Amino acid sequence: MRSSQVTARAAELLDAGILGTIKMCKAWNCRRHSFPQPAVNSPVPKHVNYDLWLGPAPQRPFNVNRFHDNWVWHQDYGNGGIGGDGIHDLDMARWALGVQSHPERITTHGSRIHLSGESDFPDNMTVAYHYPEGKVLLYEERSWTPYGLHGFTNGNVFYGTEGWMVFSRQGYFQVYLGDRGEKGPAMRGGTGHRQHLDNFLDCIRTRQPTTAPPQEAHLSCSLAHLGQIAYRVGHVLDFDASGEAFRNIEQANQLLKKQYRLPWAIPSNA
Repeated sequence: MRSSQVTARAAELLDAGILGTIKMCKAWNCRRHSFPQPAVNSPVPKHVNYDLWLGPAPQRPFNVNRFHDNWVWHQDYGNGGIGGDGIHDLDMARWALGVQSHPERITTHGSRIHLSGESDFPDNMTVAYHYPEGKVLLYEERSWTPYGLHGFTNGNVFYGTEGWMVFSRQGYFQVYLGDRGEKGPAMRGGTGHRQHLDNFLDCIRTRQPTTAPPQEAHLSCSLAHLGQIAYRVGHVLDFDASGEAFRNIEQANQLLKKQYRLPWAIPSNA
């Protein structure tokens, strides 16, 4: 979406101050997912190089419910809904909020309220990220619902001092202004997939920065990890953005890195 015409037009409006000062953004991922049902271990399929597939993950017996299409629901391999799908909406929320640092405080709640299937992750999650500038990014996840918010299973709302914008990476935005929420500019269009690929290839040729540089990806992807860690330790976490470490809970710092299985471990001098 960072390369789509919809995002470019939304950026023009935000830069022009149509919403005033954006103080808070909300991202949501409410796409229904079915957790895999428990299954017994089985022999590795002949066409699968299971050791290579595991890579740095712990050695475990092969199980189809931890394999393709299901790996995202297990902490050995994935980050659940927030890392598998919600990350795209978190990225757009951070983009609109205009923050170029990590949050300083993270609060997460999650649980299993639709008890079916096997997963290391909750089926509902809410995360609040507080930034040093006083801005707030909210994330909401419901993997058990067939409906979303404002008509979109994945989307955002950008809240400003003069109005708000409903924005979806499905190629849509609508501005609402004033205390009565009168409709302002709106647009429907593409999702920018082709333009994003073209931008990447052009930057290989020209050595110009991409639309989404690596540092942008790092700041956004970190939100998925920080939210998951706060959920797992069950505490409000204070984060040192410059040192990229938690201030108050050592258990949380231990979760910033995984223990890699040999010989996949990162060298100690790397």
